[in-house]
Amino acid sequence: MGLSNVLALVLSVAAILVSGGSAIRQITILRHANQLPIIVDLLREFRSEQFQKAQDYVVHRLGAEHPEPVRVSDLP
Repeated sequence: MGLSNVLALVLSVAAILVSGGSAIRQITILRHANQLPIIVDLLREFRSEQFQKAQDYVVHRLGAEHPEPVRVSDLP
């Protein structure tokens, strides 16, 4: 009878550990799910035509139009 009680106790502790781990995993997933709309909006901004034109200007033409170093406040 003592062995069955120990076995029941071990199984109970294992069940508590598994459900606790599952709860922690779900909490982590929910925290990251709240960030998803922000990431989608940010990616939408990067894909916009206006952003692409501005990035192309900064990467390819800004240095050619202003070859000497200028302050950020003096840039167009």
